[in-house]
Amino acid sequence: MKVFAISDLHDEEFAREQIIKAYKQEDVDLALILGDTTNISYSFLEETVKSFDNCFFIPGNNEPVPVVEKSSVLPGFVHGKRVEFGKYNLVGFGYSPPTPFDTVGEIPEDKIYEEMKKLPIDSKTILLTHSPPRDILDWTKNGPAGSSAILRIIEEKKPLANFCGHIHEHCGWKKVDHTQVIKVPAAKNYQYCIVKLTDKNITADFITCGR
Repeated sequence: MKVFAISDLHDEEFAREQIIKAYKQEDVDLALILGDTTNISYSFLEETVKSFDNCFFIPGNNEPVPVVEKSSVLPGFVHGKRVEFGKYNLVGFGYSPPTPFDTVGEIPEDKIYEEMKKLPIDSKTILLTHSPPRDILDWTKNGPAGSSAILRIIEEKKPLANFCGHIHEHCGWKKVDHTQVIKVPAAKNYQYCIVKLTDKNITADFITCGR
């Protein structure tokens, strides 16, 4: 299976145009959007989601509450849900732990853990989170900014893969126990990720498209 993944578009119109153009040149099975598509506009989020086939998405920490509520009825919204997709399943959890910026979609770590432990995550799960797990490609000038609760869930439930965004400074991939964590780059910087999943391994390419 081949996956096209983006995160943190933050209302950047021209970046979206370039990423959609790149998407149309890729032969992929599904698209993932990992939050912070918009800071203000439901229409921007809706148009973005509808630009991709087999698109699944979660909110970030910047989408306003009315935008999240309205988008929750769109096909592909998977925050707090599990969706079967071929031999895999997708489980989503958006938002982020507290940040220095006091954004609207911040949740205490204990609540993230309590909510995520209820989710049906297993060894065939592709886990979508906005925040990366703690200490995994999450370094900022203020220190690590990932979620300790998400790390704990990964260690306990051992999903196949975790796609995450949130931290603009980093992209890459790293194995955590049985789980391949793919830290998706910030789409506002004209970047996206292509991930290939097979029975034997997972590989990722991080691509910058035309400016």
